[in-house]
Amino acid sequence: MLFIYHLLSLPASGILFFIQRKWIRENKEDPQRAKERWGKTNESRNTDRKLVWFHAASVGESVALLDVIRKLLEENSDWRVLVTTLTRTSAKVMAESLPEGAVHQMIPFEHKPSIRRFLAHWKPDLVVWTESDIWPLILSEIHRSEIPAVMVNGVISERSYTRLKRFKGSIRKLLSPFEAALIKDEEALTRYRVLGLAEGNLHCVGSLKEAAVMEQAAASVFNEVQAAIGDRHVWLAGSTHPNEFSQIVAAHKALLKIHPGILLIHAPRHPENAALFIQSAIAEQWKFAQRSLGELPTATCEVFLADTIGEMGLWHRLSPISFIGGSLSADRGHNPFEAAALGSAIIYGWSIEHFEEAYQRYHAAGAAIQVSNAAGLAENVSKLLEPDYRRSFTSAAQKVRLEGAEAFTKTYDFLQQRLKKFDAP
Repeated sequence: MLFIYHLLSLPASGILFFIQRKWIRENKEDPQRAKERWGKTNESRNTDRKLVWFHAASVGESVALLDVIRKLLEENSDWRVLVTTLTRTSAKVMAESLPEGAVHQMIPFEHKPSIRRFLAHWKPDLVVWTESDIWPLILSEIHRSEIPAVMVNGVISERSYTRLKRFKGSIRKLLSPFEAALIKDEEALTRYRVLGLAEGNLHCVGSLKEAAVMEQAAASVFNEVQAAIGDRHVWLAGSTHPNEFSQIVAAHKALLKIHPGILLIHAPRHPENAALFIQSAIAEQWKFAQRSLGELPTATCEVFLADTIGEMGLWHRLSPISFIGGSLSADRGHNPFEAAALGSAIIYGWSIEHFEEAYQRYHAAGAAIQVSNAAGLAENVSKLLEPDYRRSFTSAAQKVRLEGAEAFTKTYDFLQQRLKKFDAP
């Protein structure tokens, strides 16, 4: 299987060039950073310091690493950090968030010359891979170059597991570079064991996303938006996808009948999809303000469109109730951890495959409410507007989250010990 994959990748240069042009036209890739996908860069590699390369697929995965990276750099002045991600959104967030001593690059294409160019320039001493972002050529080249590698926050969905299990022999070979893997939960640990990771290399430590310390928005920004909202009721629909926009509209329409003046803060998962929601708002004759235009919600606004990147924590703080998107469409959900950490009551839908174990824990503890449609969403937002009722959910969510906070300590301690091995005689 891997041999065939390698053969198919040989003529990839021309195909990838046209794909990248298409992504640039669609604003999915930054033309200023396009060459990074080919393993080229203007960034220098300081050979006086050792380098640990962290790879995270997207925003959530990379943000979960920030506190670990900060602490490692504070404790290890002779190390530098490279972070790679796949998406333009995550690149922007990392550029704004990484501490001194860390640099961000786009992950190279699955193209052997590009990968080898990348590795030859950066010469990482250690690779830290997150979750289940498996790139066969990249992992093969890491193995060929004899670079030690570990996995942290290892997860694998049922869908990915079913697909990968059909190629168990090849996947075992791909996973062989990982000398250790810190896994999110027992279910994922079992799946990785079946796929070929050695029993002694697997460690269940919990979710790093759940343990991450959420960054607070600047007080001046929070106060400005809070003053504009005033004492109105407010709820958030965050990380939503276009296929559930109609249900968000229906829920808010129902809420406006029961609670005139209630404000919806709507933060689509991908800000470029905001235009689709604007069409619905116009059709309902709703007044709205857009964060991306520097606008604030007025007293007569029904919707505040939070169409920006990297401010979800601000919206959770401003909204005592948060519907977590991707869960009323077939997008398999997003994590509830930031809402829990920032004291916002959690509502979620039926599509939660990506974080099913977490939602089960929150639901069982009376820390989150599951709904199946727009009517259920409106009904439960209305109930949660009552402060004492809402407090029972937010207090329970804090307890559940603190139970998972040890993942940060275990991950940091493991990586710190691994870095120290380089100093051993």
